[in-house]
Amino acid sequence: MKFFVTGVGGQLGHDVMNELIRRGHEGVGSDIQEQYSGVEDGSEVTKAPYLSLDITDKEAVKCVIESVKPDAVIHCAAWTAVDMAEDDDKIAKVRAINAGGTQNIADVCKKLDCKMTYISTDYVFDGQGTEPWKPDCKDYKPMKISEIPPVVFSEVMRDVDLAVSVAHAGSVDPETSHSTIEMRRALVELTLPLFHFSNVRVKGNFAYIEGKLGKYNIHLGSGVIHKEGGAQIAVLPVHSQSRGRLFLPFVDEDPKTAEILTKIIFFAEDDKIKDPSILNQIK
Repeated sequence: MKFFVTGVGGQLGHDVMNELIRRGHEGVGSDIQEQYSGVEDGSEVTKAPYLSLDITDKEAVKCVIESVKPDAVIHCAAWTAVDMAEDDDKIAKVRAINAGGTQNIADVCKKLDCKMTYISTDYVFDGQGTEPWKPDCKDYKPMKISEIPPVVFSEVMRDVDLAVSVAHAGSVDPETSHSTIEMRRALVELTLPLFHFSNVRVKGNFAYIEGKLGKYNIHLGSGVIHKEGGAQIAVLPVHSQSRGRLFLPFVDEDPKTAEILTKIIFFAEDDKIKDPSILNQIK
């Protein structure tokens, strides 16, 4: 079969494309970048045919999919930066990608009588179905809490916690208020000139950084870092004055502020980063 896979620059699309090719299928990948920009690991997806596509452009979606003539489309493209999705100025863009873009693909697939698969998280359904779930299904089997496997329950609670934290001003930090973010915003704006940084700007709940290896955003509530248009970057702070901490006596009782400032300074000079675990996430 011939498959058209969106979002091959991300982890899901990358793995889906490789698995299809491994099973002997023909695959054509796409993403918004002009050229494949995912992990350069030498796998099949890096060598497969690739087409640049902005899924929010209805006409472009129509032209590209009609030109490929796939037997099926596997839709993996999405806005995945959860923290940024809470900003008022991002709502329209997120909806245009995750809802409008998906609708554009579905419309073309319907017209071409082409199968479309939109991969959802496995936390939504119980995994015991014998046929595909319909989007508006309401007759699923309820489960008692006592019947839910501990690992599944833990994952669901983690997602619930994430949803609650996103609705909170401080993201994943329950002690952060709007006034705390305002204080951090002012502190960052006053601190930046001391380091002569011209590649950092503060807007809303985020500090935006244009590094030499990439562009990043850091949430002023949670301190979570995302590479622009990509996934979260895992950076674990070491809260110790003697090990990698930016010591600020006037906010020493608020280690989160020190952590956020340290991360901003760290990623503003990303070309000086030596830690291989971080470099692997941003290159």
